[in-house]
Amino acid sequence: MYNDILDAVTRRLNELFGDDYEIYTDPVKQGLTEPCFFVQILEPTEKPMIGCRYYRETGFVIQYLPKETPQTLREMNRTAEILMDGMEYITLADGSRLRGTGRSIRP
Repeated sequence: MYNDILDAVTRRLNELFGDDYEIYTDPVKQGLTEPCFFVQILEPTEKPMIGCRYYRETGFVIQYLPKETPQTLREMNRTAEILMDGMEYITLADGSRLRGTGRSIRP
């Protein structure tokens, strides 16, 4: 399930920003192409619910590295706005929709 969510996040990033942005899910030692995104899963949690049901919460970090421009801060702010709006919902390959909650921007 975690890989399905990771795939949905990267697919949504590609929909929002297009093919001009590289999306990395593994560490890159050399040859980084900017602009790019790094996507990582953060400590998934699970809580038991009534019956045989569970509530799962999966946190993600999406880091953005812009291309060198004279207005890098403005570019980062523009990207942050697109991410905040565009990542509210992601769609898994099977058509299920997941809602992003607790979205925040950290410099």
